[in-house]
Amino acid sequence: MIIKANKSHIEVLLSYKKKMVLAMKEYDSPVSLKEINWGKFKEKLLEDLNDENISFLLSLNEDEFTGFAIFNLVKLPLLIEDKYLMNISNVFVDIKYRKQGIAKELINYIIDIAKEKSCIQVELSVYKENPAISLYKKIGFSIQSVEMKLDLK
Repeated sequence: MIIKANKSHIEVLLSYKKKMVLAMKEYDSPVSLKEINWGKFKEKLLEDLNDENISFLLSLNEDEFTGFAIFNLVKLPLLIEDKYLMNISNVFVDIKYRKQGIAKELINYIIDIAKEKSCIQVELSVYKENPAISLYKKIGFSIQSVEMKLDLK
């Protein structure tokens, strides 16, 4: 089951964000748990929960949370009048619930919302080593660009 998260779920969302930071270490992310000010991070999550263009989803298996997703509606530049796209910024499923279709269910839920809102596209970014790329391709996503970074530390 998928539910829309609200302020009462802040601790669950915060725990998933921490799990994501740990998981990103596998992909050479420059972010370290020690560097994050979790108090400010929690404040930002609460602020985002109040933003009507940002949505948080939680997946549940009976009474246990199994994963989450964050997505937001993005208005395209002024040159393209009244056109929107949906940006999926986070999808995460607990390790013990992976390979059970939960990420696919979350993404398809977001795609349905994007269609309801007449979005012209759904986008997401993913580390090149992330095995979820195969899932995204099965759903219909294609690689449109390559992001490059230069580490300065």
